[in-house]
Amino acid sequence: MPPVKRVLSIDESHHRLMLEGGVGVYDAASGCVDYEVHEKRPVVYWFNRLHYNRIQGWNFMGDFFAVSLVFFAVSGLFMVKGKNGLAGRGKWLLLAGILIPLGYIWLAA
Repeated sequence: MPPVKRVLSIDESHHRLMLEGGVGVYDAASGCVDYEVHEKRPVVYWFNRLHYNRIQGWNFMGDFFAVSLVFFAVSGLFMVKGKNGLAGRGKWLLLAGILIPLGYIWLAA
């Protein structure tokens, strides 16, 4: 069994064990420990490091991606002409796209 880092009580006879590289449950009544060991998966670990911005130089890529998303959103407003464009149905879609996130923020506060 891996070394124990921390012990948390679940109830009177069960304790959660935080192990080095895993987690387990100790049953005091039977004296058994049920545990699982977590292993790093190389590709998932690398993507997770990118997600949390732990790789040097990745700030530039994140900023570039954010600017490109803003560009695509703004340019998409003016691509469609006529009754489906911004002057027609598009204004209502734009209004809904603004009000839904604002409503969510207002309700969550």
